[in-house]
Amino acid sequence: MAQRHKFSKSVRAALAVLIAKRATPAARAARRANHPVHLAEGFEVWHLLEKALKTPNARLSKLAQPTGDWQHLLRHGGKATEIVSSRRESGGRKWKLQAIFTSPLAKRLDHVIKWLDHQDDSDALVRLLVVPKFGLHALWIEEEHSDKVVLIESTRPILALKPDVLYPGSQFLKILSEEKIAPMPPLKGNALKISRQKHSGDPFEHDHLARERMGRNR
Repeated sequence: MAQRHKFSKSVRAALAVLIAKRATPAARAARRANHPVHLAEGFEVWHLLEKALKTPNARLSKLAQPTGDWQHLLRHGGKATEIVSSRRESGGRKWKLQAIFTSPLAKRLDHVIKWLDHQDDSDALVRLLVVPKFGLHALWIEEEHSDKVVLIESTRPILALKPDVLYPGSQFLKILSEEKIAPMPPLKGNALKISRQKHSGDPFEHDHLARERMGRNR
């Protein structure tokens, strides 16, 4: 797969401590069952705002805006179940943990990462691209002269975008620029419910999380 950001050992250890102090019940249960809890891949979050969709022929790097946020996968016993949102504090030396939430997005992101492992072997950088207008999350692979995008999920249906397809950036932007917002599908029970948990205490041994996978070594 294209290159994912590699955090230093000190940053990973600091994030591990923060995550341990705010562990969700699912993470605590995994540790009690001796299942490893790992902070896995992390991606810088960029937003593609609605006004940017009016210029679909431009490069994503000219249209998307960095948010300053990062999202990481948290795996329990090898399964991706939670998303961790973090942000560098002023000065850039310390990190702030903004939220830990259980969401179907974690499983979808994990699937796309594994799928992309077999589709792209370039050295391009991978970012998490969010398009708020459609509630859309995608992985954006920025190469020197072109962009590629693969859909993770979209809360509003976009018929022209299919899962497990690597779209050229120009085609992705064209699809979004021509897409009209479809009606939201009816909710079924608590299918889209996200639980956010804040807990005190330190249920993990920090060395477990300090040895997390931040990407697959080739």
